Parts: sequence; C-alpha cells; structure tokens
Amino acid sequence: MDRDMDTAALRVAKYVFRTNKAFTLVTHGSEGMWAGKAYFGEEDGYLYVALEQGRNYRNILEQPEVFFVIERGVPDRFVQGRGIAESLGPIEERLQAHVIFRKAIELVLYAKMIPGVTLFRIRPTELYITDFSRECLVSCNLADTPACMEEHPCLVQSCTGCV
Repeated sequence: MDRDMDTAALRVAKYVFRTNKAFTLVTHGSEGMWAGKAYFGEEDGYLYVALEQGRNYRNILEQPEVFFVIERGVPDRFVQGRGIAESLGPIEERLQAHVIFRKAIELVLYAKMIPGVTLFRIRPTELYITDFSRECLVSCNLADTPACMEEHPCLVQSCTGCV
C-alpha cells in the first residue's frame, strides 16, 4: 500500500476512534470465545476499556490477545484490529480512566455502581481500516513495530484534517 493510502487510512482510523465510544471486544479462554460491547477510549495509540468481572475480563486474564471491531452499526467506515490487553487495575484508582470518561460520561455511574470494574489497556498489533463512504481503503494493516508507529505518527498523536 502506498504512503498516501496509508495516511488516508490512518485519518479514517482516527475519525472512527473519535466518533465512536463503544466497540465489540472479542476474547478467548478456557470458557471459549466471547464477544461483548464495551466503552473504549483511545490515547497515544492505545485503546482503554473498562470491564466488569465477566467472561471478557476472565478471558483476557487467561489469554491477553484480543480482537476488536469499532463501527457505528453501518458497515461503511470501520476499524478491525488485534491487540494485546493488560490489566491496569481498578478503574477508580487509575488516572487513565479519564480517557474513557471524557467520551462516555455515563460510564462514571456504571464504574461506581458495579464493584470490580477494571481498566484494561490494549496495545493494537494489527489494524484493518475500511472506508466505503468514499472509496474502499483495502485492509491497511499496521504491523506491531516501532518503525511502523514512527512512519504513521497519526496513529499515536492527534491527527489534523481527519475526514
């Protein structure tokens, strides 16, 4: 994929991250595969997610590799990805909670009412970015390498001129 297409795909990814506050998280563990909706936030190239102690939570503790889909219910502009999740601890003790709270203020009440809500950070290892709203950006796959992150600074810092 050429550099112009990579840049356009990254702008689409930033747009999708910015305009969605929930995503589908897919995990697997000894209880099997599980998919669930969760609030997320993105900052500095990481995705943050708050989980109660359900199947996705247990699966991540067992097997940290995850898959996610960020879309608004219409398959015209979306991001699919793989990543490695790590537990950061109870959401009320983590400064990074603001990443999600500023997008989904309703999560504050959820985090206070349900005991054991934990904040996880996902380091994306692959992103597949698609935009059918104008043209198809075919599977822009960003590999998990520092060189790739340096080559695509739009992923790790705020991007200007996003679609």
